[in-house]
Amino acid sequence: MEVNILTSKIEERLTSIESKLKYSAPLLNSFANYCRILNSDLFLLNSSLRDDCSTINRIIVDSWLCELERQQDVNSKLITIIGKLKTASKMNIKSKILEPYYQRISEIDASIQDGFFEKNSTRPVEGIISINVPPQIEKDITDLEIANSSFPIDWSEWRQRISSHFELVNKLVKLFPSSHSFGSKPSSISILLESVLEKIKEQEKYEKLLKVLTENNIQGNHNSIFGIDILIIEDRLKPIPIYGDSEQ
Repeated sequence: MEVNILTSKIEERLTSIESKLKYSAPLLNSFANYCRILNSDLFLLNSSLRDDCSTINRIIVDSWLCELERQQDVNSKLITIIGKLKTASKMNIKSKILEPYYQRISEIDASIQDGFFEKNSTRPVEGIISINVPPQIEKDITDLEIANSSFPIDWSEWRQRISSHFELVNKLVKLFPSSHSFGSKPSSISILLESVLEKIKEQEKYEKLLKVLTENNIQGNHNSIFGIDILIIEDRLKPIPIYGDSEQ
């Protein structure tokens, strides 16, 4: 009787861990997809602006993506392990071969039981998103995925695109604790995105000013008055980042 009770409790604990892993799997996938979208936009901006901020930001986003992909791999393996252990438990199969797997799962269980999933502990949990992600963040990521299918046609639209990234990343900064395996990544990206955004705003200003100076005057065309100014602005105005075949 005691063996059956113990087996039942083990299966219950395995199911609890499995639910947290399955909750985390689509979130890890969503965050990884977002990193790819952000990296694509930063690549295009960097090809136009040629600035250090967008270059360094791409490196950090790449690093974050690598960590997310590693966490996805861990998550997938753990779900498989727990599935096998649950099956073995139900069939009352006991073997020393399974002991290392039980040990691995028990370490994860200890971290969860210590309260990390409720952000009461500083111990990370491999393969698990250790916070409850608000639906709004998932919606923001989906909106940016949809927006990524269209192309900004001027610097004003690029400002709107990067502003959306900036707002989302700042939400992620508040979401992930510093103890998380990639907790510092959103914070670093936010700082650099702010600098990139300022450069885009400067380009937007040149873009609007050039339009004003080159528009026909109501009382006659006197654009030649601003000839030198127009040349200076055109020299400072960077080309609009565009999507080539390699970025599709």
